[in-house]
Amino acid sequence: MVDMFKNKSDRQKYDREWKKRDYQKNNSKYRKLALERHHKLRRMTIDYYSNGTMRCACCGISEYKFLVIDHINGGGHKHVKQFRSRSAYISWFAKNNFPDGFQVLCYNCNCSKGYYGICPHQEMKQLSQEVKKELK
Repeated sequence: MVDMFKNKSDRQKYDREWKKRDYQKNNSKYRKLALERHHKLRRMTIDYYSNGTMRCACCGISEYKFLVIDHINGGGHKHVKQFRSRSAYISWFAKNNFPDGFQVLCYNCNCSKGYYGICPHQEMKQLSQEVKKELK
């Protein structure tokens, strides 16, 4: 096949324009595929970090839509801000072979941990353990 372009930059320019036109024509198809890919990666990531239970590590809630990835040692906000999208963030886990230092929490437990430093469920567990020790 004979290349109709004089140089590589002309070819790249044509390819960019073609992709832009194709995306505009098939926008809904591309969005649907991207969303499916995002949900597949998210489910795979949550499954991995929850050891297959798909539950919050703190309160045990199992509603998939409420589950999020938590940075065990903090720093999650800073880490998430490095990515241009939620999909890029979720893809990062698979690309980096699911590194240690993460767990699955529900949105409420994750927000409480971020805001107060500890989840109310953990506070209650600590208090009940202290009370048990005092009673012994």
